Amino acid sequence: MSEQKFPIKYFLIFLTVIIVIIISGYLYYDSAKKDIEYEWNRQISSIKELKLQQIEKEQSQRIKILESFLKNSGISQLLSEIISKPNDSLQLQRVNRWISELRSNFSFGDIYLLDSNAVIISSTDSERKLQRSFLREEIKVIAASDTANVSNLYVRDNRNLLQAIVLPIYKNNSKVGYLWAEISFFEYFYPILFYSRKEYDKAEFLLIKKNGDIGFLLKNFIGEAEENIQTIPLKPEERKVFQEAVVNENEVSELNLFGQTVYVSVRSIPGTDWFLAAKVDENTVVNSAKNIASVIVLIVILLIILAAVLTYAVWKRSTLDYLQRTIKLRKEKDELSERYTSLTKYANDVILTLNKDGKILEANRKAFEIYGYNHAELIGKDFLELSARKDDDKIRIDESRKNDEGILFETIHKKKDGNLIPVEISAKQINQDGEKIIIAIIRDFTERKKLESELIQAKEHAEEMNRLKTFFLANISHELRTPMNGILGYSELLMMDLKDSKLREMASLIYKSSRRLHDTLDSLIDLSKLESQVQKLELENIELVTVLEDIKASFMDFANEKGLKFSSQHKQPRVYFSTDPRIFNKIITNILSNAIKYTTKGEIKLLSDFKDENIIIQIVDTGIGISADNLSKIFEPFRQESEGFNRKYEGTGIGLTLTKKFVELLQGNLDIDSEIGKGTTVTITLPAKEVKEKPKPKEEKQPEVVKVAEASAPKSEDIELHIQKKEEKLLPKVLLVEDDEINSRLIKIMLEGNFDITWAFDSSEALSLVKSFSYDIILMDINLKGELNGIETTREIRKLQQYKEIPVIAVTAYAMHDEREKILNSGFNGYLSKPFKKDDLLKTLNDAIMKKSY
Repeated sequence: MSEQKFPIKYFLIFLTVIIVIIISGYLYYDSAKKDIEYEWNRQISSIKELKLQQIEKEQSQRIKILESFLKNSGISQLLSEIISKPNDSLQLQRVNRWISELRSNFSFGDIYLLDSNAVIISSTDSERKLQRSFLREEIKVIAASDTANVSNLYVRDNRNLLQAIVLPIYKNNSKVGYLWAEISFFEYFYPILFYSRKEYDKAEFLLIKKNGDIGFLLKNFIGEAEENIQTIPLKPEERKVFQEAVVNENEVSELNLFGQTVYVSVRSIPGTDWFLAAKVDENTVVNSAKNIASVIVLIVILLIILAAVLTYAVWKRSTLDYLQRTIKLRKEKDELSERYTSLTKYANDVILTLNKDGKILEANRKAFEIYGYNHAELIGKDFLELSARKDDDKIRIDESRKNDEGILFETIHKKKDGNLIPVEISAKQINQDGEKIIIAIIRDFTERKKLESELIQAKEHAEEMNRLKTFFLANISHELRTPMNGILGYSELLMMDLKDSKLREMASLIYKSSRRLHDTLDSLIDLSKLESQVQKLELENIELVTVLEDIKASFMDFANEKGLKFSSQHKQPRVYFSTDPRIFNKIITNILSNAIKYTTKGEIKLLSDFKDENIIIQIVDTGIGISADNLSKIFEPFRQESEGFNRKYEGTGIGLTLTKKFVELLQGNLDIDSEIGKGTTVTITLPAKEVKEKPKPKEEKQPEVVKVAEASAPKSEDIELHIQKKEEKLLPKVLLVEDDEINSRLIKIMLEGNFDITWAFDSSEALSLVKSFSYDIILMDINLKGELNGIETTREIRKLQQYKEIPVIAVTAYAMHDEREKILNSGFNGYLSKPFKKDDLLKTLNDAIMKKSY
C-alpha cells in the first residue's frame, strides 16, 4: 500500500513546475511589454528614416538640371530678354513652352519666371496661387546668394508640402530675375507615413514651424480626402516643449503635451525652419501591455492545471514502470550471470578472481587443467604461490590495484608438478558487490615463446647464410679471376708475339673463349649480387649522347661483320643527367649485343630522347623477333627463345634478366614490342632529372713526355708511359708483391723492357725490400700468403717516411663493389682488377707516374 501514496517528491516537482510557470509568465509579460514599448518607440522614431543625404542629393541633382539649361546661351538669352520685355508675346510663348517641357520631363511642380521684384513673368500655374508677398520674402533671403538655392517649405491646397529651387538669371553680369521651380516634399515623408498608417494607426505626425504658433497635423497624403492637413494652434508652453525636443532630436522624449503624456520624436527638415514630430499617447502603450498581461495570466492558469494532471499521470505511470524495471533487471542479472559463468568456464585462458589479500576466490575450468590442482587445492590459495618470481609479481599485482586501465605483464608460473610455464597476465581491479577484487586473465604462451625462438634462430641462420653467400661470391670471384688473368694475359701476349699465323689464330681463339668465360663470370656475379640485394649504385653526371655514341662505336665492327646497317638518332643533342655509368653501359650493351646477335639482315637503330624528366632509349632491330608466348619467359634466368638440343644461339640466357634487374635498380621500366620475323623494339625509360653541370673530366697538367712503351693488341689504343725527360735513360723501379707465380711472371713479361721490376712473394719479403731499396711504384696483391695480407702490408709500408707519397696500386681478383671501395679507402692510390689487359696495366702505371710527377 505504501507505493500507492502520493510521494512527496512528486508534490515538490508539481510545486517547482508551478513556480517555473509563474516566473516564466512574468518574464514573458515583462519581455512583451518591453517589445511593445520598443515597437512604439521605433514607430515614433521612424522619422529618423528621413535621410538628409538623400534630400541633399535630390536637391543637388535638380539644381544641376536647371543650371545645365541656364548655361545654354540661347535659353539664358531668351529668359533674360522676356524679363526685360514681358510684353513680347512671341517670346513669351517660347518661354511658356520651354518651362512646360521642363516641368513634364523632369517631374517638377509648377515653374515660375520672376523678375528681380518677384513679379511673375511666366508660370505653368494658370491660377498663380503663389502670393507675391511670400515670393518677395523668399527672394530677399535668396538674393543674398549669387548661386542656386532652395526656398522654405510651404503648403498648397491643404495637401501638398512644397519647396522651390531658385536660380538667378543674369544679363550682362547683372541679376535681372529668377527661375522658381517647385518640388514636392511629399516623396520624403511618404515611406514614413504610409508605413505608420499601415502598421500602427495610433501614431500621429505634426509639421511645426520653428518659432511659429501653429502646427499642422499630417493625417494622410494618399487618399482622396479633402482634409489632409489639420491646423493645430500651439500654446507658448507647448511650442517651448517642441523646441526643447528639437535639441535631443535623435531620442524619444516623454512629454506633457496637449494636456496628456505622450512619446515624441522630433527631426529638423534640412534647409528649412520646419521640423517634423511623431507622437503616440501613453495610454495606447499601456492598453497594449494590459492586453498581453491578460492573455499571459490565462495561459499560466491553464499550464498549472495541465501540470497537475501530468504530475498525477507520471506518478501512476512510475509505479508500473518500477515493477516492470525490477522484473527486467532481475532477468538481465540472471542472464548476465549465466553468460559470465559460461564465458569463464569454457574460456581458453585461465581466469581467476582475487580478494584484497591476494587469495583466489574463483577459477574457471582452464585453471585446473593448466596448474593441475583440484578445486579444494586452488580456491583460497595465495596467488603468489603460483609464481616463480614472487617479488616481481607482487609489485605488479599491487600496481594493478592503482591503475584504472589495468596492467599487462609476462612472468613464469609453476604448476603443481613443478614444471615452469611462461605466462602473460592481464590484471585489473573492479568493484563487485561493494568489494574490490582483481580479475586476472592468464595465458600460457609456451608455444608462442617456442615460435619466437624458432623465428630468431631462422633469422640468424638467414643472416649467416647471406653472409656466407657474400663470402662465397667474393671467394669464387677471386679464385676464378686469378687463373683467368693468366689465360687472358698469356694468350694476349702470344697474339702479339707469334709469327706463325696458325699459332696466332689459335692464341686468338684461346683469348676469345677466355673472354667469353670472363663475361659469363661477371654476369653470374652481378646476378648473385642483385638477388642478394648487395648491389650499390655509384652515381655520376654523364652526357647521354656521348655515352651512347661511344657504345655504338664499340659495336660497329660486330655489325659490319654481319653486314648490318647501324644508325643512331638523338632528339636532344646534349642531355646531362646523373646515373651509375657502369650499370647504364651494361644495360645498353646487353640490348645492343642481343639485337646484333639475333639479326641476320637489315639494320639496327639506336634512338634517344629526354622529356618529362625521363630518359627514353629505343633499340630497334629487324631480327628474328620473339613470340608472344616467350616474351615473359626470356626475362627468367638462363632462359632463351630457343632451348635444348635445338638451341641456335650461344649464351647463358641471363643477359636480359640482368638488364631488367639493372633497369629496375635505376627505378626505370623496360618494355619489349616484338613480332616473329619482323624484329624487336626495346624501350628503356629511366627517371632522370636533367643536371646543368657537365661531367668534369680530370684535367691534369701534362709534363713533357716521351713514348717509351706501346701495346699493339688488336683493337686497342696505344698507351703512352709518361716520365720526365731527365729520367729518359732510367727505367722506373716497380715492386711487384704477388704470391701467384703465374700472374707475377705475366706482369713481368708485360712490363719487360719498360720498367725495372722486383718481385716479392709475400709481405715479409716486401717489407724487407722497401726498407732496403727505393721504388717508384708498388703493385700489391691483396690476398697474400703469410702473416699479412695486401692491405695490412700497405699500412706497414705507409709508416715509412720515404713511402708516404709513393703510389701503391692494388692488383687483385677482388672485384666486387664493396671490396673495391674498402681497398681504395685503405691507403691505395689505384685499383686494377683481374683479369686485365696489357693496355690496362700500362695505362694504370702511366696515370700513377703522371700524378706522382706533380
